[in-house]
Amino acid sequence: MTTISIVIPTLNEEKYLPIQLDSFSKQTIRPYELIYVDGGSTDATRVIIQEFSKGATNTILITRPRASELECRNVGAEMSKGDVLLFLSADVLLPPNTLEKIARDFESNQNLIGVTGLPLPFEATQMLRLEYSVWNGLKTLSAHLPRPLKTFITSSSFMAVKKDRFLLLEGFDTNNVNADGAIGAKLISMGDALFDTTLPYFLSGRRYNKVGMLGFNRQFLYNAVEDFFPPISRLRGLDGFRRIIRGSHGSVT
Repeated sequence: MTTISIVIPTLNEEKYLPIQLDSFSKQTIRPYELIYVDGGSTDATRVIIQEFSKGATNTILITRPRASELECRNVGAEMSKGDVLLFLSADVLLPPNTLEKIARDFESNQNLIGVTGLPLPFEATQMLRLEYSVWNGLKTLSAHLPRPLKTFITSSSFMAVKKDRFLLLEGFDTNNVNADGAIGAKLISMGDALFDTTLPYFLSGRRYNKVGMLGFNRQFLYNAVEDFFPPISRLRGLDGFRRIIRGSHGSVT
């Protein structure tokens, strides 16, 4: 039986936590444990999690003041006890059968080490919905290419991975703006990894709304180059491009 530990970093997430926790409570199978790692919230984030945990003994709150998002994810992974880690963001909502589908994916293929799903934005403009449609189409195409061209383009906003493999890779590189893409590339080189298009998840468009089209797409473009063309992304001629793009941080997928 697959045991799934959900790991989520938080920093002032009182707006989204109630609806996210509601989506967890409606799952057809419950998570083995739910681990929130808080980087020092000053709003009601920790209170909301603590109140939820009173009725869910498998909910854990860890506080790491001033820790970055990726550091929080690594801390949660190290403290987890499940055999599969499901990394989410605090503004991600799950359909009721999500955990059941993830467990089924891993149980049907013993060689599977990583799974990601289909991001669908909410609180989103029409332009953002269009961009995600294009992005999902490209990911679907690249996921069906033969090796070594096949890719596993994932996101720390929604990534399920065998815990032992994740720890073997020493977690997310906290100095890499595209750390989730780098993990995906390593996983596909180690074994089977699946982009499950029957596994949708809902992601807030707040990043796009905050930084605008230009700011969002600077990061989007950087991720695309890193994910789809890793040999090209390492060329010295792209150093200037990297410096420009690295002005924007955080996962967009």
